[in-house]
Amino acid sequence: MHPAADIVSTLYPAADESPEDRRVRVFAYWERAAGATLARVTRPLELRGKTLWVGVEPGPWLDELGAVRERIRTKLNRALGAKAVATIRFRPAPPTESEMPNAADPAADGVIDPIRRRLYLDSKRGRSSAPAPDAEPK
Repeated sequence: MHPAADIVSTLYPAADESPEDRRVRVFAYWERAAGATLARVTRPLELRGKTLWVGVEPGPWLDELGAVRERIRTKLNRALGAKAVATIRFRPAPPTESEMPNAADPAADGVIDPIRRRLYLDSKRGRSSAPAPDAEPK
């Protein structure tokens, strides 16, 4: 089975593509270009011309992403066979509704930081947002 980005690249070649086709291809390839760790805390929001706007979870990530911006842009353009993205800009983005917890917890209402709130709610549900340090790899 091919990853979605490979299928989209095959269906939508780079030459003479519309802005919407380019957006679909860039968004589909984002996870592979950014890598698994960054893809968990980022998501492409908009492609304006050749400027890709990427939402970043609140926290320290926004400051750190400047160092890898060029590497991600190069991977995107290499994979898509064109200069699809000239600039990547990062901005804070709140979690989407699907990322927000479903059940209200009055104790969690006092946790302002959305990442800490999610960690708290996950711990109450018996889920872990990160593997335990002594967990064996699967």
